[in-house]
Amino acid sequence: MDRKILAFIMILLLVTACSDFLEEEPKDFLTPATFPSSENDVLQIMGGVLDRQADNAYYGRFFLEVVGFGADHGNSKFLPGNERGDLDHYTFLNDSDPILSVWQTNYFTVNAMNQIMEALEGRDEEWIPGYRGAALTLRALAYFHLVQLFGDVPLVTESISNVESGLDVTRTPILEVYAQIIQDLTEAETLMAGVDLGRPGLPTEGLTKTVLAHVYLTMAGSPVQDQSMWALAAAKAKEIKDMGVYSLVRPYSDLWLIANENGPEHIFSTQRDMTDSGTRTVVNAFTRPNFIGYQSGFAQFIGSLDLFNKFTTGDERQLVSLDTVILSTETGSNTSPPRVYNYLEFNQGRNPKEQRPFTRKFFDSGRDYNAWRDFGRRAPNNFPIYRYAEVLLMIAEAENEANGPTTDAYEAINEIRDRAGLPPLAGLSQEEFRDAVWLERELELCYELKRRFDLVRWGTFFEVMSQDEFAQDGIAPHKVLYPIPASEIIINPNLTQNDGY
Repeated sequence: MDRKILAFIMILLLVTACSDFLEEEPKDFLTPATFPSSENDVLQIMGGVLDRQADNAYYGRFFLEVVGFGADHGNSKFLPGNERGDLDHYTFLNDSDPILSVWQTNYFTVNAMNQIMEALEGRDEEWIPGYRGAALTLRALAYFHLVQLFGDVPLVTESISNVESGLDVTRTPILEVYAQIIQDLTEAETLMAGVDLGRPGLPTEGLTKTVLAHVYLTMAGSPVQDQSMWALAAAKAKEIKDMGVYSLVRPYSDLWLIANENGPEHIFSTQRDMTDSGTRTVVNAFTRPNFIGYQSGFAQFIGSLDLFNKFTTGDERQLVSLDTVILSTETGSNTSPPRVYNYLEFNQGRNPKEQRPFTRKFFDSGRDYNAWRDFGRRAPNNFPIYRYAEVLLMIAEAENEANGPTTDAYEAINEIRDRAGLPPLAGLSQEEFRDAVWLERELELCYELKRRFDLVRWGTFFEVMSQDEFAQDGIAPHKVLYPIPASEIIINPNLTQNDGY
């Protein structure tokens, strides 16, 4: 497609973005020259971006596929030759639609936040600092995803306002991208301090600090390997704890009930509801087995028996995180006795890849029995992007790496373990504590799209993925990064491709 047409589409999407979950309606005809000019205008852009991230363009499908299939605990039922099968088997090429969507959605976010910040520059209305801080945070989060997935990426800090500008940028080294991310988040911290934008799903001071702590944690690992970042990560994560705003939800099973969304553990989540089909998510249908009667889903995202077996006896997270047995009727009747489906019977033998545990986190089976079918197909599940449990694990990991297994490190990891019904840890060496934290992240945050990023920063990505039964088909060391989408290089010949593609 001609690059001018693509740029026009991008601008058109931006200036017509609307937010369902923020319940705002456009009041006037909007153009790039006049938009945004008010708090309501900013909400329309920000809400439109967040809605796009929540639907199939990102957390609702493509980011789930790219990052989830790209790790060792999430699999597709498809074989190579299908875009999902290619991600799972690491046989993807540089024309993968899911990879392209992840790239485009992040740059859509970047451009929208640039437009907001330019429109707010030099203005002094009292509502502006909070929204500027929110825009900086969302831009930083977009670049954080981009730099981890693609390495060197174009760093664009001005909005693309016409079809001629901004299309011939080159790739920026990752250290410069990280420097911009830290600059954005540091400024946003000041702007967001004490600010409550008053709507679930918008950035907060807690989110800004959490992303910054995660950035420091990531930079301490591969490929940057800046050891000074461990102490910064520990300090920033402790700041979040000391805010006194967040706490763990108990028991662990209650954390995943739709009734408890946006609770004290949720720092930032996508926002979904049941008001209409456009605001429901398909994630729980993707992560539900097919051919199991009334509770059937689409079986697009399959879990792992290896992960299931890593949970120790008594760990309350095991049967909350993964389904090995499902009770389901053929009719959905409350009076009809359910049939027992063991994971070896999922899909009734039609596809061996599906005969393994499925993730349960995104299926709230506490709803009325007669609502299960609708719930299993579409539902109002928010998707957790950051929650307080991860902050505690950041404290444990970063504190151990910076200072050894200190009291702060033990308190953080043992709070997680206590909630899971496990005994506290004590008397570990630094290396033993490191292994314990890595395992707790794997178990606590499974299927929340953290695993691939962790494997990369720990430097274990190729070692782990080369043992994955499906990734073995195409895994190679260079696939620690995804390819720059071929269509983007056609549009902009100044973009170079990652090695190996």
